[in-house]
Parts: sequence; structure tokens; C-alpha cells
Amino acid sequence: MMRLLKIVLLVCLFFGCDKKAERPSAFLQTQQIKLAPPRVLTTSTIIDSSIVLSADFKMEDVKLRYTFDGTDPTENALSYKNPIQITEAGTYSFKAFHPEWTPSETTTVKIYQKGMDTIAIQLRTKASIKYPGMGAKGLVDHKKASLSFTDAEWIGFDTIAKARIDFGKKVHLEKITMAYLVDTGSWIFPPENVIVYLNKTDSIRVQIPNLKSDTLALADVEIPIEKTVQYLTIHVQNLKELPEWHPGKGLKAWLFMDEWIFN
Repeated sequence: MMRLLKIVLLVCLFFGCDKKAERPSAFLQTQQIKLAPPRVLTTSTIIDSSIVLSADFKMEDVKLRYTFDGTDPTENALSYKNPIQITEAGTYSFKAFHPEWTPSETTTVKIYQKGMDTIAIQLRTKASIKYPGMGAKGLVDHKKASLSFTDAEWIGFDTIAKARIDFGKKVHLEKITMAYLVDTGSWIFPPENVIVYLNKTDSIRVQIPNLKSDTLALADVEIPIEKTVQYLTIHVQNLKELPEWHPGKGLKAWLFMDEWIFN
């Protein structure tokens, strides 16, 4: 009888320990599951008076957190519950959180303030025949393109892009924001530099940092002006040689732009 009792006790101990061992494993498995990034939609990414921004992640117990200053959201960031009416430019970042799963990657949307209208823009160099976009007017039509380089809002160059801007009257210009596409897999890189000629003697040059790895993104460069002007001449230099790490190293890069914003 005592021998039978010992056997039963050993069996209970064995299976009891085995169940306890399974629990941390199951917990670790759930922690290794990463949430997908939240989906973020806007009525526009250029503000005239206001736009509406909405985020979506349809899953039980998932909470969306966001920031509006470009920082990465944490679990203590603002809680998203309803669409947001936006009246000011900013960089909105969203992340999904779940009590048992790994947080998602961050989805970021940059909102721009609508710029001044121009009465004329004239290209001094020709865009690519393959990627003419909407022509020169597409650079100042207050419309942003998508991540796809086939979007008609993109205008593509395989050489330097030159244009002359006429505001129709003298205006105080604080800055220019130039938006461009980065799609290194399609040989589309940021410009090397931008030069803004304010008149015959004054110019402003901005150098754009080189990329170190493959990237797909909507990007921009801000050029401080703080001058009163009526005319501008702008030169945007494409990357003359693809870097050593790229399969097309040594060849010219494409330059794709969608909007020049004058504030």
C-alpha cells in the first residue's frame, strides 16, 4: 500500500511540475508576437484651414497611442479614441499596444502648412519623358504624392532640376519646404544639394546628407530664407553617382519631387 502511495505521489509531482513549466513558455510565445503597425488616414497632408486624421486597428485589447511632435509613442502617450481635427502642421506618430504582445512599429504622418501661391513657375531643365508628372505646376499645386513613384504627382529628373518662381509681387518668405521621394530599390535618392538664388548676388545652399542603406520614405528638406522676394531661381542637384553599397554604384540616381511649399 505504501509503495502504491509513493508511485501516485511521484506521478502527481511530475505532472504538476510539467504544467508549471509550460506557463512561462506560453507567455514568452505571446510576447514574441509583434503587432502590425496601425493604419493612419488623412483627408489631406497639407492644411489650408483644417484636416481630419484617423487611425485604425481593429483588435480586442489593443490601445493606440500617439504623439504630435515626431517622438516615438510610449504607453503613456496620448490615447487615440476618435478622429482628430488638425489645424496646425506637425508630425503625428501612432503605435499599437497590447498587454500580451510586442508593440507595433510606429506609423508616422507629416502634416504641412499650405504655402503661398505662385503666379508662375517655369522649368529651366526638362523632366524625364518617362516621369513627367503634372509638369511644373505639379510642384506648386498644394498636393502631396504617395509612396509609389508611379503616382502622377511625382515629377522625375535624371539630371539637375532648375526652375524660376514668380510670386507676382514682393512677399516675405520665411522658408521653403521641398518634398521628395526616397526609394533606393528603384534608384530614387535624395538630392545632393539645393541652391536658391534670391537675386544676382544672394544665394542659399543646403547640402543633403548621404544615405547609408536601403530606404523607402517620403522626405523633405527645409531651407530658411527670411527675405523679401518676388522671384526665385532654384537648382536641385540629383545624386551624380549611386553609393558603393548600391547595386547600381557609380551610375546616376533619379530625383523625384512632388511639392515645393513656400511659407
